Formats: sequence, structure tokens, C-alpha cells
Amino acid sequence: MTRADLDLIRRALWSLINYGSQDDESPARTLLADQGGELMFGPTQPTIEEQREAFTSGLMQIRENVVTPLFDAADGMKADLLARGWSPEVVDYLAGAWLAAMLAKVGAA
Repeated sequence: MTRADLDLIRRALWSLINYGSQDDESPARTLLADQGGELMFGPTQPTIEEQREAFTSGLMQIRENVVTPLFDAADGMKADLLARGWSPEVVDYLAGAWLAAMLAKVGAA
């Protein structure tokens, strides 16, 4: 432990003694948060709401970057086959089968 680490701990303890609080607004927590927040109180755990937000954001990114392009490709395949004279029933079946196979591959990855 370096002299700077000891000085940081001393200031945090002094702050706790003077303010007698470990709530989120205490000067000690603010001081430690500026230094990474793990010296005295341990690593902070994300709240349920933060975890939910991160999970939802991840799902939205997957939808935008993986699933939407697959649906666009299936729509393009349908348009191309219809332009070539294929029947709409066969085109729907082929595009649906291709899309299901691609979604299964993405889900397995």
C-alpha cells in the first residue's frame, strides 16, 4: 500500500467520523467513488433497475443488429421471387422456412 492509498483511507475515515454517515451522499463515499469506490465499501452492485435496463438495451441491440436484417433479407427474397414469377404461396413458404432456419442458427449461437 502506497502513501497515497493510506492518505485516501485516512481522509475517508476522518470524513466518516466527522459526518457519522455511510449513506450515498456522505463525503467519504464521494471521495471513494472518485477513486474507484472499492477501497472501503467494496465494489458496488448494480440495482435491479440498472440490470433490467442493461438487459433491455442488449435485447434491443440484438433486434436492431441481428433480427431486423434477417427479416429485411426475407422480404427481399420474397420480392425477388415474386418478380421472377413464383406463386405467392410458394414464396411465403420458402421465405418463411429460410427465416426460421436463420433465426434458429442465431438462437443456437
